[in-house]
Amino acid sequence: HGDFEWSCYWSDDGPKICTLENGTEVAGSDSDDNEFCEIDTKCTAFGGSCYTGVTDCPKGQGIIEDGCGKDGCVCCSPSSCSGDECFYNGSCIDHDTGFGDKCNHYYCAVGQLNHMYRDNEWWDDCYLYYCINGTEYSQRDPACCEYKGEFHANGRYIISDCGILFCLDSVVVATEYVNRECVSSRCMVANDPHISGFGEPGYYDWHERCNFSLAQPGYGYDPSFALYSQFTVCPSIYSSAASCVGDTVYHDNSNVLFADLKNLSRIYVNNVPYTLSTFLKPLIIGGEETTVFRISDTKVRVLGASGLLVEFDVNWVNVWAMPTAVDSLHGLCNPFISRDGAVVPTVTEFAQSWK
Repeated sequence: HGDFEWSCYWSDDGPKICTLENGTEVAGSDSDDNEFCEIDTKCTAFGGSCYTGVTDCPKGQGIIEDGCGKDGCVCCSPSSCSGDECFYNGSCIDHDTGFGDKCNHYYCAVGQLNHMYRDNEWWDDCYLYYCINGTEYSQRDPACCEYKGEFHANGRYIISDCGILFCLDSVVVATEYVNRECVSSRCMVANDPHISGFGEPGYYDWHERCNFSLAQPGYGYDPSFALYSQFTVCPSIYSSAASCVGDTVYHDNSNVLFADLKNLSRIYVNNVPYTLSTFLKPLIIGGEETTVFRISDTKVRVLGASGLLVEFDVNWVNVWAMPTAVDSLHGLCNPFISRDGAVVPTVTEFAQSWK
């Protein structure tokens, strides 16, 4: 074939005829084809040969899909079918039967399997898919957003555990929304402090000044993740109270976040201070494990890799967890199960076990 472009068809008596770009017709041969097509074991296993420049096989032969090792090559194999049936991928197809996929159409007519390429293209979220010579290709929309290893279409919400983000022209932005599945599984530690457990309708009070575990998996002292809060001296507005919720630390797998509730202009991640000056512009840390963002002058949220959505405010801490995870979380947010796993009758016995 040299450097010419060519197209081919099967003649009535069997040999393949190739037309070169200068109009000359020549008889094709297996040797010419094989210089271009790589012979694949799938094709040879069916006793077939690989050809280029054709979409159909000669009568009496059928197509073995993906039987050759290169795009633009067709594997033709002797048919083992009878009568008007057509041979395709080792199976016999009835006469007058059409089938295929988005890039290829096949039609069996009196023992001849006709093959036609489809010139299709279609969108699926972030990707444009299109067909070239029977092969499907894809191209990502540059306006899509990548978050935690997945791509999300422009203009779509991104639900990640209890948090909801948004894709805006290739940029992930935060929202004030909470996944509706998590709304009923919130824990709140507020003011001096009143504590309502995950999904609990009421609250209990606990005023001892100390550091407590609010939420963690299991009962140990070295959990894989945890939320700790310091109950400390109250501001003047609560001067008569024994303690108020204060500095809070979120151990989110490999990241440790520290929040001074009295000064939320910045937050510390692994001892590094970060200023969150822009509302809803997330700070994504640790290979997208932890997402931190400001939703108001006084509120900062952390969407953790552990699945907890934590909100820091001047006088309280909110924690949302997926309902399926609540039963495995313990601490002050899960009254009244103490650190030894027992249900205890008093707040004092319960709370002191979570120091």
